[in-house]
Amino acid sequence: MQTEVTKGRSAGEGAPHTIPVGVRFAPLAFFCAWTLLPLFLLFWGPFDFQLEQPDVLIGFLFACVFAFGLGYTLFAAPALREIERYPRPYPRINAFFVTACVLSFLLLEPSVYAYTGKHVWQIGTVLNQREVYLELLSALEQGSPLRKAVSALRGFCAPLVLLVLPSAAVYWPDLARRARWSSLGVILCFLVFSLFRGTDKEMGDLLIFFFVGIAIAAGFRSLRGIKTNRKTVFRRLVIGLCVVLVFVTIFTLRKAARMQGALSFCLYNDVACFNVDGGSEVMNFLRFSFGMLTAYLNQGYYGLNVALNTDYNWTYGIGHSSFLVSFFSSFVDSEDIYKDGLMYALRAGGWDDRYVWSSAFPWLASDLTFWGVPPFMFLIGAIYSRAWIAAIAKRNLSGVMVFALLSIFIVYLPANNQLAQSPDYYIATMVWLVIFVLEGVRNVSRKDFVDHGRNRLVR
Repeated sequence: MQTEVTKGRSAGEGAPHTIPVGVRFAPLAFFCAWTLLPLFLLFWGPFDFQLEQPDVLIGFLFACVFAFGLGYTLFAAPALREIERYPRPYPRINAFFVTACVLSFLLLEPSVYAYTGKHVWQIGTVLNQREVYLELLSALEQGSPLRKAVSALRGFCAPLVLLVLPSAAVYWPDLARRARWSSLGVILCFLVFSLFRGTDKEMGDLLIFFFVGIAIAAGFRSLRGIKTNRKTVFRRLVIGLCVVLVFVTIFTLRKAARMQGALSFCLYNDVACFNVDGGSEVMNFLRFSFGMLTAYLNQGYYGLNVALNTDYNWTYGIGHSSFLVSFFSSFVDSEDIYKDGLMYALRAGGWDDRYVWSSAFPWLASDLTFWGVPPFMFLIGAIYSRAWIAAIAKRNLSGVMVFALLSIFIVYLPANNQLAQSPDYYIATMVWLVIFVLEGVRNVSRKDFVDHGRNRLVR
């Protein structure tokens, strides 16, 4: 396959290809806007929160945003020595997609049964999403050994299964027909699992991965100056809008079903309430949708505000993850680690972590302290920028996966530490992060070897 390479393939032959500023910093702009939006809604949204030390909350959040932005900026490559016009995808990508589809279907029945006690063919039971969700909560409280075993199995398969969701849009033109059908099969399994659980997490993850894939594909084309047909752009915008509307509609209908049609509601412990003043059914539905979405966005920062006033006890490096804490407690038969963490301390402040969110920051602070969270965000920003450049410059598979998984972390950041709450996402993140780092080290070593050889030839 022929490639188009910029001038300056070798040192001294010309200037490297400069990455457009908009392309280079688009993920950073999204992070800043998304992280600060809930803070804006916290003060100027439909809920009247009574905050203790709001100035400390604002200062901490801006410190985290600044640290992330600094790490992102320092490690975002302003230029690339060469850019392949159309780099080939990973050679085994079609086999990966097919294998992921097979694993998804094999895991679907045991996963549904372990989490809900139902079978996949009992599809009629999912019509009442409120009952489905209550049954899920009951099953989670019982702590079934089968559920733990299935959860571990899903974790081992996750690096391959989750690969399909963000990379489908990136590699779609190069995928074989069987791989394209396999990607649809994986998505179907996600949707069925979501229906049986009565949760929005799976739907939200699909939405995030969908837009991440679209963003990487768009960055890939923009970096090469490839123009997209206007009809294609319009069609993609319409599809994206439809996907968002479907998600918001299903999200709202599920919440209304859980509340048995009540549109006015209060957050946990009545810390803040939302009231529908009345009107047409359509307007009431729209107001309820806005109120519920706002509640999901900014309640985490209220929990963070409570956590900032609690005492700190170190949790030995596992307090950032509920599944790690549960795994450790099952071996030592003790809940001391959990009780030492900030999440348990939130209960004393009237904000129970079992029912409401408190953002990812208290989870991280249980191991790092709140002073250690900004340096961690600096590291995340650096990795995020390198993954973005690797994804759009070379369609690097590990770069695509690290960028997609960290996007999950960022989108859920105002709510909770999503990547660390279940074995599947935690293991997938660790595996792909290690692969990404090792590939970077190997590429640097290879470049040093080539440069050394060129210098010897010159001498």
